[in-house]
Amino acid sequence: MLNRSQFNFTILTIVTAMLLSFHAWHYMPYFADDSLISLQYVKRFLEGHGLTWTDGRAVEGYSNLLWILILSALSFTTIDLITLSRLLGWICSVGICVLVSRHYSKEKNVGILQFVGIALGLLLYVGAGPVAVWSIAGLEMPLYCLLIVASTLSLFDLLSDKEKSINVSFLHGASLGALCLTRPDAPIFVTTSLVTLLISRFIDRNSITIKSIAIIFLIPFFCILSQLLFRLFYYQSWIPNTALVKIAPSYFHIKDGFDYLYRGVTAFISFFILGIFGLIFILRSKENRLKGFFILSSAFTWCCYVVLVGGDIFVSFRLILPVYTFLALAIVEGASAIPNELFRKNSYFKIFLFLIICAAITSHFFQQQGRRELIAAHTERWEWDGEVVGKMLGQAFGSSKPLIAVTAAGCIPYWSNLPSIDMLGLNDYYLPRHPPANFGQGKLAHELGDADYILGRNPDLIIFHVGLPTPIFHVGKVLQESEVFMTNYQLVTLIGSRPYQFKSSMWINRLSDKVAVRANVRSGLAVPPYLFFEKQPGDVSYVFSEDKVFSASVSSNVELQGYILKDRFHPKMLEQGPRWKLEASDLGQIIRISLKNVTNEPQIFTGLYL
Repeated sequence: MLNRSQFNFTILTIVTAMLLSFHAWHYMPYFADDSLISLQYVKRFLEGHGLTWTDGRAVEGYSNLLWILILSALSFTTIDLITLSRLLGWICSVGICVLVSRHYSKEKNVGILQFVGIALGLLLYVGAGPVAVWSIAGLEMPLYCLLIVASTLSLFDLLSDKEKSINVSFLHGASLGALCLTRPDAPIFVTTSLVTLLISRFIDRNSITIKSIAIIFLIPFFCILSQLLFRLFYYQSWIPNTALVKIAPSYFHIKDGFDYLYRGVTAFISFFILGIFGLIFILRSKENRLKGFFILSSAFTWCCYVVLVGGDIFVSFRLILPVYTFLALAIVEGASAIPNELFRKNSYFKIFLFLIICAAITSHFFQQQGRRELIAAHTERWEWDGEVVGKMLGQAFGSSKPLIAVTAAGCIPYWSNLPSIDMLGLNDYYLPRHPPANFGQGKLAHELGDADYILGRNPDLIIFHVGLPTPIFHVGKVLQESEVFMTNYQLVTLIGSRPYQFKSSMWINRLSDKVAVRANVRSGLAVPPYLFFEKQPGDVSYVFSEDKVFSASVSSNVELQGYILKDRFHPKMLEQGPRWKLEASDLGQIIRISLKNVTNEPQIFTGLYL
């Protein structure tokens, strides 16, 4: 039988879980491309290829080992990986509400003021757009924040007079160890936790034993050491690729980091102000002062880290989530530090508190309206366009396994199942270890690119973004400056149709025997139509259909010209009817092909691709 306090906290947990669910649903179907990179590692791990992104030398292109291992372990449910990662993120975010409610429901004297403070902190937390977005976006941040809350609450138990058992020390150390396995930046919180405990022991030698501190230190240390040894053995590297690609401290990145942090705080200014007031009440209370020190030092150190690395590239302030988590905990713990007498005896204080709560929740809602970082979670859908492109490529070229070079390293490799090169370097061994001279001066995580290296690997297909004809990142621009690229690769437009129709442009290697000329038992050679035309008007596109036929839709009175090696040409390559005029001019080593639509209507030009 639940007592009144437990009943109230149970209702609070249910309400916050429901609000989070509705809020997260509001941002569906957003799913980050880097989430698909993680799922690519999960998928290949389950297929027996190890923790790898593609064939070839293994690299650590992820920074969420525990998240990947948990998803791999849960794969027995047969739920598809995207749904599974969404579900796990939602469970972790709801778990934060459960942990906080359960922790404070055990308090003997939870007054109305304390309960209201706990409810306010949780409501502001689940009402924050970034919390909702990243609960369903597929990355590890919900798990990270859950472990932050678990480690913080267990630390609070150690700092209070309630429990100082070895069990609590193990729980706190295990939470910190799991944090370190979830993200490589977690030692920040291990450090602030140990500093807080050492200060506690310095103030009062009877507060916590050296044995407990040793346990709390050794568990995360063992986790960090184990992952480091695994990295050295498996990837032959001291540092993960994520750090090599993203961390390049410079004036430009630090300036971007300050801007990112400023926007992340001012987007939720009422949340921030209430968190500061909560901290003030905690720090004024002598018995709770070390709790306030831990919250403040952890949040401040994390903010410095965010500024140093240059912020983040994703929508909805992903890297500010730990700060929002500490703000919620400051409000919750701050309410517990306010004397109950103030609430019982002062009716004006009750009115003032009611107005503050109403104003905080209202402003929290309206401050988020129109924020471009949150709107982006509604509008960013290119990852799903990448699904169309990936499935089309897998269907068209799955048997020949061409090598594709991509900048969208999540969606296209995940859905195509084709060998890939990550042109931005996150999942490549060479590129992060050979950065350009101006590394640190460009867009975070999008600065790498070496045309000679990429072309030296001779990819069969090169795709910018999910099919842009012109590149938007450094690597694409250096490729287009290469004579080899412009000579050997041809821009074509292909249309995929699963699960919806989407047109994408990509560069195809004219000399490839996997996506270009291939053996045909009837004609000796089979050539897809796109290879005939070096210069294509914008109204020519190609559709790959189930019966292994590429069709080119050509407007009326359009002449297409291209070149092909003489030994690769065969008259039976094309279906030629009265509506087409086909001419082949022998130029020695090569043959020039001219194909003209001689009607006044758009026509379909078809070629077999076997």
